[in-house]
Amino acid sequence: MRTACADSNPPSDPWLARPGEGEPLLVRVLGPVRVQAGRSVGRPRRTATAELIAYLALQREGATQDRLLEMLWPAQDPRRTRARLWQGVSEARRLLGPALRRQGGLYRLDWTQTAVDVDSVEAALRLPPEARPERVEQALALFQGQPLEGIDGAWAAGHLRRLTALLAALCERASRLYLDRLEPARALLAAERGLSLDELNERLTRLAMQAEQDMGLRLAVAARYETLRSLLAERLGLEPARETRLLYHRLLAQS
Repeated sequence: MRTACADSNPPSDPWLARPGEGEPLLVRVLGPVRVQAGRSVGRPRRTATAELIAYLALQREGATQDRLLEMLWPAQDPRRTRARLWQGVSEARRLLGPALRRQGGLYRLDWTQTAVDVDSVEAALRLPPEARPERVEQALALFQGQPLEGIDGAWAAGHLRRLTALLAALCERASRLYLDRLEPARALLAAERGLSLDELNERLTRLAMQAEQDMGLRLAVAARYETLRSLLAERLGLEPARETRLLYHRLLAQS
């Protein structure tokens, strides 16, 4: 249940200016956990601090001390892990300042002062494909590595799947954008970045094949299709989708 606070919801997009206010702190989780204030970037020294900040950034309503102990250090004696939590909270306060609150028994972020990089990615994906293409490029640049890099707690697994899917969707949007701009090399790079996370993604594969065709790389088109066909057969016992097969044969016919 969400806490009934006026600032309990994060902003829809950290790039949107707040009238009369400075830039919010930006919590970055699309790579190593960091806290950015303007051009200044703070990096947690303790793993406990990084996990705490990431957990509160993604668990928007906050959490009690007991809940944090349970989620960050499951099956461990709270009498041992409580000190680690306090150390993490102390360092997090140095990075976040008053944006880290404890209110009504909950640790949480103050969303009037804080934003998360994930919000910008989701906002970019909500835009119509033809609207403000630079926003897609800006959102793609927010991924500074593997999401939640260095965090392997069980609580993070579901979030990691969601963030990875977001990156794949963003790569697809970017690849289409570059193809429309007649920039096949950039389209190919974007598609391959997404495929590095989801190699069975046929939408990304089709975009990569189209980009390779536009670059005159006929052998690469054939090799990519054969790789997809083999992987699908081996792992799922399936063949490529009809749309993928049709595109492949059409591209070969154009050569």
